[in-house]
Amino acid sequence: MQAAGANPYAMGLQAFGTIGQGVAGMQAADYNASIARQNAAIATQTGLTQIQNSDMQFRQAEGKQIAAAGASGVWGTTGSPLEALAQSRLEQTYSAMNIMRASQVRAAGFDEEAQMDQQSGLMKMLAGITGATSGLMKTQTDYANANNQYGYNPLSPGGAVQPFAPDESLYPSVAQVMG
Repeated sequence: MQAAGANPYAMGLQAFGTIGQGVAGMQAADYNASIARQNAAIATQTGLTQIQNSDMQFRQAEGKQIAAAGASGVWGTTGSPLEALAQSRLEQTYSAMNIMRASQVRAAGFDEEAQMDQQSGLMKMLAGITGATSGLMKTQTDYANANNQYGYNPLSPGGAVQPFAPDESLYPSVAQVMG
């Protein structure tokens, strides 16, 4: 009589299915990692675009400031109008730096997500291989134990179970009891 699940075809299919689950998990995680990397690139590009837009808006504001100062007749190479423009340029530089930092932080988060997805995929693959191996070993152990119960011992010559022979010296003989 065979133990449940000891059919070699069933064992093979079960192992194949468990490894297949690991492969599918790894492929899904790799796909998620590639999406996270794309999101990181998009975050960086978005930051650069925002900096360009911010700089363009600054230049428009700067042009309006120069035009307003010129129209009022107060313009020169020193004084309040020049200081106001310098302060605006400084604020624009800080703004651009903040935009870039925010986009880099966001991109770094996506990169971290991609690394975590890859590690998760690797663990799923290893879990599939380990699960398949464990399943095969357990099934073989169950099979051996079931057959041992019915008189099969794979360690003995010919596979027969050796009968238990009690130590005769522990029990008195018939002559000693009757005697």
